[in-house]
Amino acid sequence: MNLSRVSLLMAVIGTFSSTAGAQEKKKKAKAPVVVPTTAAQDAAKANEVADAQIAADAVSSGKVDPTQVPGAETKLNPDGLTGEKVRERARSASFTVRSAESALRAAASRIDVAWATFLPRLQLDASYRRLSDFTPPSFGAPAGSLVGTLAPAGTINPSPTQAVALNFSFPIILDNFSLGATISVPLSDYLFKLSPVISGARRAEEAAKWEIEAARAKSGAEGALAFYSWLRARGSLIVATQALGDQRNHLADAKSLFQVAKVSSVDVLRAETAVSSAELQVEKVRSLVVITERQVRQAIQAAEGEVLTVGESVEGPLPSSDVGTVESLRSEAMTKRPEMMALRASLTSTEKQATVARAARLPTLSAYGSVLYANPNPRKIPQTSEWFPTWELGVQLRWSP
Repeated sequence: MNLSRVSLLMAVIGTFSSTAGAQEKKKKAKAPVVVPTTAAQDAAKANEVADAQIAADAVSSGKVDPTQVPGAETKLNPDGLTGEKVRERARSASFTVRSAESALRAAASRIDVAWATFLPRLQLDASYRRLSDFTPPSFGAPAGSLVGTLAPAGTINPSPTQAVALNFSFPIILDNFSLGATISVPLSDYLFKLSPVISGARRAEEAAKWEIEAARAKSGAEGALAFYSWLRARGSLIVATQALGDQRNHLADAKSLFQVAKVSSVDVLRAETAVSSAELQVEKVRSLVVITERQVRQAIQAAEGEVLTVGESVEGPLPSSDVGTVESLRSEAMTKRPEMMALRASLTSTEKQATVARAARLPTLSAYGSVLYANPNPRKIPQTSEWFPTWELGVQLRWSP
């Protein structure tokens, strides 16, 4: 009887002991694992913060490439680039704009050429000719004689009379010199061609001016687009760098939990994979920053030694604006865009050129005058070896199918 009571008492004591042990293990399992930090780790973090601030200041002053300093992209330089500055520099440095300006100068010169085609045409000539020598025919003895008198004309049987032998010939002058000037006035061109030619040239000049405006607008817009793409890439680098820091913190936590047997090695490997992916993303974004910066340099024709810094913040709400409906925007573009204005001016110029081409099928009427100063002058007979002037005026009608 006493033995049975002792066994029952030992069983009760064992039950209480096992229950207390289980509760103690549960408390230990629920307790968070605290990884103590050392003073060296705290100092390292403080140094990292200080280095980041120093690097950001160096980038803002233009001494360090911002793509190599994560976090420095947020620093603004008051003298740095803004969207408006990039737009203006792109307009002034664009080779497309320079080409359009050259086209404008060419169009303006064509107006002068058009006026010149309708001016009276002056032609000057100077010549020398050496003729071949031969024996000219003479009016000699076999042909008879001429009989003359000193009596008045109409006298019947005048007396005295005198016979003169026909023994003379025209002289041949072998050396011929001539100076001439001719001026012609295109009368019909003034009626049918002058107005359309000048109008077409002026409309072509107007089209060239609108082409300059279009080139400036396009170059400025492309420069601003490249600038804001660069800013977006820099912001993406900040996000990617922060994401990499988060993944590294997760990896450190996973390793700490693995050391106290709270997670498996698979969890650690998964965290390491996430860190590698984040590092790859950072490198991709850093390459994108370099590419977009080169696009900005190309747009503004920046020198190789010029360090580009940012002077504009994209944080904050965008300004509100009423852009209107799609139909109103299309109507405004069709009436105000410089490309459309240039197209209309070019169309009008082409129509004027077609009018000129049709007028070329009509007969042309021109007035002319000429002066000849020659030795010998072919209009003076018989010819003598002396300089003699003559002139001529006339009107000419010409048509060719």
